[in-house]
Amino acid sequence: AGPFDAAALEALPEDGWTLLVNDADRCAPAIAALWPAVAAQAWGDGAAGWRWRRDDVMASLSASGGGVGPHVDSSDVFLVQAVGRKRWSVELGFVNAEEEDARTDALDGYCKTLGGFSADATWTLEPGDLLYVPPRIPHRGVSLGPEVGVTLSFGARTYEVADLARRWADDRAWKGDASLLDASVTAGDAATVSRERVAAARDAIIGEVIEALSDDQAFDEWFGALVTEPRAAAEAPADGAWDDAVAAALG
Repeated sequence: AGPFDAAALEALPEDGWTLLVNDADRCAPAIAALWPAVAAQAWGDGAAGWRWRRDDVMASLSASGGGVGPHVDSSDVFLVQAVGRKRWSVELGFVNAEEEDARTDALDGYCKTLGGFSADATWTLEPGDLLYVPPRIPHRGVSLGPEVGVTLSFGARTYEVADLARRWADDRAWKGDASLLDASVTAGDAATVSRERVAAARDAIIGEVIEALSDDQAFDEWFGALVTEPRAAAEAPADGAWDDAVAAALG
């Protein structure tokens, strides 16, 4: 993890390395200006309403043979080859989070790479080419050299239904205050919860959820806030390297 000083970059070998730059579109206006063109390629000319799905652009600088290994992304990913050539291989099978964890090979604690990768399709991207990779589809890119190649990865946020439901339940200000403990005690096994009480609990929860979801304005506001919240910023290293780098850049 950076920042890296000039000496560290100059010491890199001739081939086999990759440097990843997160939030490249927030650092370089020229890269940010490419978003509409990428959206048009992804969703057609006149594409509208895509900005709320905008995540970030990661720039990948790779010497010949460099790459981060096979991996999956949770976003729609549009890979634009800016400089040089890169060979992309794709495994045509959806990998959920559980399988990803089972197949993950740790790489220095920074990149999650998948073991057992098997390529089903391969393309070589030239400058100006674009490749779309759907969420959670394993893929691997290898720079072909001889120059340092640059790939711009445009990520569009996606949302899994289970995650949305959990987030909505966590954020919802529940208003129900009816007690489920006011049922009269009936004869029978004192350690057994009756079917009637189980049904009452289920019905109470269903009623509360239906009432909450029927408030269109509240749901609209919640969903709008969710999809427009900024991504969490990466924490700066504790050694103060980022502060030193910023100070040096400012002179």
